[in-house]
Amino acid sequence: MVKIKRYDHEDIDLLIKLFKETIYTTAKDDYTYDQLKAWAYVDKDRFMAIFKMQDAYIAYLNDEIVGYITYDNGLIDLLYVDKDHTKKGIGRELVKFIMDYYPKPIEVYASNTALPFFTKLGFTYLNENIVNKAGIEIKNHHLIYY
Repeated sequence: MVKIKRYDHEDIDLLIKLFKETIYTTAKDDYTYDQLKAWAYVDKDRFMAIFKMQDAYIAYLNDEIVGYITYDNGLIDLLYVDKDHTKKGIGRELVKFIMDYYPKPIEVYASNTALPFFTKLGFTYLNENIVNKAGIEIKNHHLIYY
């Protein structure tokens, strides 16, 4: 059974590793290698700041970190599930936690990979968005849950 706990200074290196592995594994069919590389680049200080400034929650399965979500002022910012635990309901549990705990509307900028996941959860598509990371354009999708 998945347990969700508020982030409390867990090992940031493990969260970064999960972030990178998930991108390279789960999104490899939806983005080019250059896009994956740009997306997976991490400035550790900035990453740590996100976890300190935003509301962050960690999903555990048998005391192992298997995913996380961050939320800031109406926006789901980060949502990542360990590459070995995808399609097991962990992402859904994390998003449902935010949907139940925070007021609507809730927005997200979802990757091509995550777009079907969020629409299945009832998010409404607003528009396509392009992010420029290190000179590489990466497409994502702006959605909202009312």
